[in-house]
Amino acid sequence: MTGDLLLEPNEFTPIKEWRKSFTGGGLDYVDYLSDRAEVAHWLALSRVFRPRFVRHHGCTLWERMDNADLVDTWLQQFGGDVRATEGFLNRLILADVIRCDVDDETDAALASIGSAIRATWSCALAEAFPDESFDVWTAETDNGPVVSFASRGAPS
Repeated sequence: MTGDLLLEPNEFTPIKEWRKSFTGGGLDYVDYLSDRAEVAHWLALSRVFRPRFVRHHGCTLWERMDNADLVDTWLQQFGGDVRATEGFLNRLILADVIRCDVDDETDAALASIGSAIRATWSCALAEAFPDESFDVWTAETDNGPVVSFASRGAPS
């Protein structure tokens, strides 16, 4: 294992079982994706792992939140706190977007996915805004990992 990777993809039971179903060996998680995922899956995932950003009222947001009225509502709800608004609106609650079982192995898989998203979002933000600083985090909750980001030093 390297970095923050908590679960090796080849050791995740569904991938491991798929690999065992073939003779000759040599297959890995990329082969699994090649067999199971279509272009649409790869394209959508590429944007999750390498998002685009927008700005509204001093907030830096994941492009999914490109809605000025929504930003206004949450800025007001958070008393004008840009950092709190960003942290709330930029959340990706993995259990809300990934259909999965509830067990220890799946929890480890979700933690690994959250860690990877956190790392790639950090890179994407640094590339998009080289003169600014952001905090990107993965929070463990009762519902699993939540990834989010906010401007460092944003006005509160």
